[in-house]
This record gives sequence, C-alpha cells and structure tokens, in this order.
Amino acid sequence: MASDYFLDRLNEDSDDVRKGVMSYDESSATHMGASDKYSGITALEGDWKSTSTAVNIKVIRLSEVYLIAAEAAFKLGQMQNAADMLNVIRRRAANRTGAPYAPGGAFGIAGAPPSTMVGDPYAPGFNQSTAQAAMEIAAGDVTLDFILHERSRELIIEEQRRRTLVRMGVLYERIMKYNPTSAKTIKPFNQLWPIPLTVIDSNTGAVIEQNPGYN
Repeated sequence: MASDYFLDRLNEDSDDVRKGVMSYDESSATHMGASDKYSGITALEGDWKSTSTAVNIKVIRLSEVYLIAAEAAFKLGQMQNAADMLNVIRRRAANRTGAPYAPGGAFGIAGAPPSTMVGDPYAPGFNQSTAQAAMEIAAGDVTLDFILHERSRELIIEEQRRRTLVRMGVLYERIMKYNPTSAKTIKPFNQLWPIPLTVIDSNTGAVIEQNPGYN
C-alpha cells in the first residue's frame, strides 16, 4: 500500500508517467494506493503453482545507478553533475507510449526499447520534447530531500527504503516529517536496530555493547 507521501511525490509533476504504475486499492474507487509495477501474468513453477503471479526480481536497475551517482555528486558539491544524473531519469519519466527516448530507447542506449509505461496522450500543448524539458531540474534544485524524493518516485516497491534512510542518517528526521503514524512512536535511537541478546551472550571472547537506547 503506497503512503500518502509517495502519492504526493508522484503528483508533483504533471508530466511524470510513473504515476501510471498505480491502481485503485481493492476497497476504494478513489485512492490510488496499489501498484501494478511488477504484476506478472503467469504463475511460476517454483511458486507452488499458486494462482498468484510473479515476475523476476530486479537485482540492479540502471536508474538506481544514476541515483547513486547523483547522490555522490551532490555530496562532492558537484550540483550540475548531480542535476544531469537526475535529469536522465526524469526525461525518461516524461516518455509516453509511441514516443521512444531518442536516440535509442531508455536512457539513450542504442537498440534499447522505449521505456514507457502508460498510453495517455500528452497534455494539450505538450509533446515528447516539451514534456521532457518540463521535467528537467537545474543545479540549484538539487538537495538531499530532492534525491530522496526522486528515489521514491523511481523505486516504489523495489527499494529497501529504511536502509536508504539509515545509510543517509535521516531515518528519524524523515519519519517525523512524512510518516505521521510512525512519528508517534519512533525515537532517535531507532536509527539502529537492537543487537539480539543471543548474539551478545554467545560472544564469549569480548563484550558486545548493546546499541544505545535498548538497554
């Protein structure tokens, strides 16, 4: 179930086709909280031959490589480089069916198929070029928040979001800002998990200190 935070991110740009991965909740005709991003059409032999469907898990995605590169550039103070990396993803996200990303599909790779997800026509007055231009950002737009927003738009139901927020040191801050449910109970020390007592007790060669807040 997609959070309101994620749905708000998708709706920030009217030209962003990534909202096309969303569908209505089973119990709602108005809330677009379910995702069809990786809905399969054939039950797998190894899936107990169940009626549920599955598709291959994405181990690595080229778009995440661009996102990591953008984060690295941002932390090095290379804002234009970071914006360029993000714009590769954002231009692709403006593509609609029948409008392949020139000169050769997704991310401009020769011979790659068009990376489009929805068949809606462009808004009046827009075409592929103007939609892509509208999605581009400038160096001054790049912030850590923006990179995290872009990760959420691009990697819904793929990203291990908690790990990303912990790695960036912003878990508590982001939950307090964007997750009103978890904000009621989270504490700053929840940035780290507690070390299991069995692990501490079984380490007889040295004392393992419990992470702060869990003693």
